[in-house]
Amino acid sequence: MSAELADRFLAVWGEPDAEVARRRLEEVCVPDLDYRNPVVRLGGTAALAGHIAELAPMMGESRPVRTTGAQFVAGWCRYGWAVRPPLPGVDLHGETMFLLGEDGRITHVVSFHGALEGRTYAL
Repeated sequence: MSAELADRFLAVWGEPDAEVARRRLEEVCVPDLDYRNPVVRLGGTAALAGHIAELAPMMGESRPVRTTGAQFVAGWCRYGWAVRPPLPGVDLHGETMFLLGEDGRITHVVSFHGALEGRTYAL
């Protein structure tokens, strides 16, 4: 496993052609991919590709990029990301986790937006 898979997944974002996005997604994801973030829950690479194509005009030249290393544990990967250059008035960033299937492609994606709030512990 390598961080290249995360980079290839992120590289699809901003693609204005849903069919091209679907084909690119299926290089790294299974066709019945389960994708979730705070705004949408989508089933399948075709649905995610359509979502990506809808967002493309708003993204302009901005793209999500990996901002951390990638950690792999028991088939899961997690990494931090941010949209760069930032969209006007929006600093969109977060963390994504995905699960790999037996064929090495992504089967499930959960993407979180924003930073986790700090917590203070008292002893």
